[in-house]
Amino acid sequence: MSHSTQHETVTPTTDTATRTPQPETTGTKPYSEIASVLPAPTQTAPETARAAGPAIQEEYTVPGDHTANDTLPWNDAGIPWRSWRSKFSTIAALYVLAARHAAAEGDERRAVHVVFSPPQADVYNDRAIRHWRARATEIAQEAGIRAGMAAFHGYRVHQDAVEEFKSHIYETAYADTATDVLLWEWLRRDNWREYVQWGPHIHIVGLCDYMNSYNGDGVLHRLRTFEPYDRSINTQAVAEHRAVAKDIMDHVTFNPENPYPPMAWFGELEGDRWWSAKQCVDDETLDDIRDVLINGPANPDAEYL
Repeated sequence: MSHSTQHETVTPTTDTATRTPQPETTGTKPYSEIASVLPAPTQTAPETARAAGPAIQEEYTVPGDHTANDTLPWNDAGIPWRSWRSKFSTIAALYVLAARHAAAEGDERRAVHVVFSPPQADVYNDRAIRHWRARATEIAQEAGIRAGMAAFHGYRVHQDAVEEFKSHIYETAYADTATDVLLWEWLRRDNWREYVQWGPHIHIVGLCDYMNSYNGDGVLHRLRTFEPYDRSINTQAVAEHRAVAKDIMDHVTFNPENPYPPMAWFGELEGDRWWSAKQCVDDETLDDIRDVLINGPANPDAEYL
C-alpha cells in the first residue's frame, strides 16, 4: 500500500460545522424525545440492498433496546444502553481533548475526524473486521494522524431513509443541528435493520497538523477539522468533540456473542492498557476537562494548565 508524500495543512472547516449541536438551539431535550414526535420511518432499504452483504451482518448489531445490557462491549455493570453511550462518548472525547491539551501550542494541537472505508467485499467475518480496524489506524498514521481513537461501524443508512428523515426535520429547530444520533434514534423506533445496508467503515478522531493523501486499498476521507483548542477549554471545541464522539459511539457495531473494546487507541495514545491514554495529562487536569465536557464550563475564561 502507498500514499502520496504530498500533504495539506489542516485548518478548521465549516462544511460539517452545522452538524454540531449548540446549546442555544437544541437545549437539553433528549434526542430520543425529539425522535419520538417525528413521523415513524417508512422508507425501508430495498431488499436487494439489505441482502447484498455477508452473513455476518446479521450477527453484528448496534446499541439499542433490542440489545441486552450485558451484551454491550465492556459493560460489566449492565447499565442501560443510552447510559453506556454517554459513558463511552465521554471517554472517547475526553482523552482526545486531553491529548490536545498536552500538545505544544500551535499546529500540534489540531485534530481531525476522518472515516476509512475498506474494500467492502473484504469485510466478511470477525477476523476481517479486526484486521481492517487495526489497518485503519496504521493508514491514519501514514496519513499524518499521529494519535487518536478508532471505532468500527458496520452499517450505512440507505439514502431513501436519510431523505425521509431530512423531510421530517426540514424547517424545524433541528434542521441545521441534527446529528447521526437523532437519525439513529428515529430508526430505532422501528426495526433499524430494515433501513440500513452493510457498509463497513472505521471512524477515526485524532491529532494531526497535516494530512498526506492516501492512495492504497480503500478510501480515507476527512470529515472535519475540529475547532482550535487553546487550553481555555472553550465551549465550542468541547461541544464539537462531545457531539462527534456521541455520533460515533451511538451506533458502534459489535458482535454481542464476542464483543471487543468499543474503541481502539493508536499512536501516541496507545498504551499497555487502552485507558492508559489518560496519562497524557495529570489526574487533576483530566478531571477538570471531564467536568467541562459533561457539565459545561463554570468559567468560560478559565485556563487549565
